[in-house]
Amino acid sequence: MKSKGPFGDAPDISIGFSDAALLAVSLVGFTMLAASMYSIIMMKLKSADEIAEEDADIDYDEKLDRADVSTLNRAQRRARAKNRMKKQRRIPTMNGPPGAAGEDD
Repeated sequence: MKSKGPFGDAPDISIGFSDAALLAVSLVGFTMLAASMYSIIMMKLKSADEIAEEDADIDYDEKLDRADVSTLNRAQRRARAKNRMKKQRRIPTMNGPPGAAGEDD
């Protein structure tokens, strides 16, 4: 079957699928895309209550110890180093001087 074009007869062009089939496939594809984006982005977000609960559990010194050094400013790095030095002084060693923790006399 031919249709009338501006330069004479032109063949009818068909891709072999109906409009309803293409619409259904597109609808299924976009639905799957929306579901995957929801599961990737929205389900990973924490609520304000969860964030507040995490912040309440960990004190500032622990946050500094766990933090990436490249993200800390100068004052935070100094506080982190100071806290680490304090922790190292408090830890008893087995190879320390006589009478140190870990040895029984």
